[in-house]
Amino acid sequence: MTVPEHQNPEFKINSEADSVFLGVLDSCNPEIMFSHKQEDGPIALNIHFQKNLAPDYPQLLAREMSMYFHRCGKRNAVKTWLRGTPLNGLGAGEITEIAFLMANYFNMDESPHSEYGFECDVSEINTNNLSLMKGLRFTTLLLNIDASMPPENTAMPSAIDLIQQYKFHEIHFRLHTKKACRSTLYHWLGYLSKSKPVLLEISEIETVLNGTIKLDEMADLMAKQGYVLLGDRFFVVKEHPLVELKYQGKLQYTPPWGASHPDIKDWVGLGVGAIGKIGQTFYQNLRKESDYVNDLSLGKLPICCSGKHSNKEAQHTWSMIQQLICLHRISLQQHLLSNRSLRKIKQALEKACQSGWMGNQGMDFVLKREGLNHLRDICRDLQQY
Repeated sequence: MTVPEHQNPEFKINSEADSVFLGVLDSCNPEIMFSHKQEDGPIALNIHFQKNLAPDYPQLLAREMSMYFHRCGKRNAVKTWLRGTPLNGLGAGEITEIAFLMANYFNMDESPHSEYGFECDVSEINTNNLSLMKGLRFTTLLLNIDASMPPENTAMPSAIDLIQQYKFHEIHFRLHTKKACRSTLYHWLGYLSKSKPVLLEISEIETVLNGTIKLDEMADLMAKQGYVLLGDRFFVVKEHPLVELKYQGKLQYTPPWGASHPDIKDWVGLGVGAIGKIGQTFYQNLRKESDYVNDLSLGKLPICCSGKHSNKEAQHTWSMIQQLICLHRISLQQHLLSNRSLRKIKQALEKACQSGWMGNQGMDFVLKREGLNHLRDICRDLQQY
């Protein structure tokens, strides 16, 4: 599907911060993703589900998987997720069929640090669903939580008790904070940290940061519980391999999936509204199921928008933003910039220093504690240059 050139692609994504990052891309034809020699390295696989999907959704996914299989080959999937609402409208049979299809078109990696994840809501936690996940060998459970009311007033206590019986390799919690007040959010953080999830994500954090909640305060609170801040909203147990990658300076960040191992270069997004990235090109699938079905029936990739950085300078700027998000510092020595671009980038970083958000150490600019609360402001300033 051809997209008009030189227009910003209109990615639709829940995270305001990631929408800003993707919004600076220039539109391109999605077929450019396959114009270069394909990497043989590992991939991440994200299958997206939204509510009220048709029962034949597995067959639609099979068509799309086949298209990527013929373009990319049978790649090794080291990070595989069923995202969104896979349990809404689809039964155990359909989900089992989808798991079988993934194994048919991709090599499902089962090494110790691989992720095979399943996303769901608290209301969907029951014996049947958890048994289905374990039976299909899912290793990681991501639970979406409404943080607008205290945990004791929800089904969360009984859900945690039941989840712990199934011994998933990793438990991730995503707190939706749009309607949460400061005291309730902090109560949730303390409550959930007692069950020692591997990862806690603060969703809609851009809304709470405009209020009385500050990221540096949350980072201090979670550090006392044994968690390290990754990026701008992910708290991970300090023993996790991602934390080690951060300390080694090797962590990468790919919106909207967060932090990951740098070996993962391609992110195959499948399904209605899914976002993916092949090489340097991001894409998003059509967001209406009828449009998605129509393109697949015509043998076309069901992509509504795609974009990439227009030139090397833009790629270098994004690399610096990624470095800031992952490592909370930027080393200008690692970037080959023209004198003009270097001068403008330094202006943005020196502005952050003057605001008390960053400190200057030669060619390195390090994020200060107060700078955590303005991480997005710094990223936006860098994008202006």
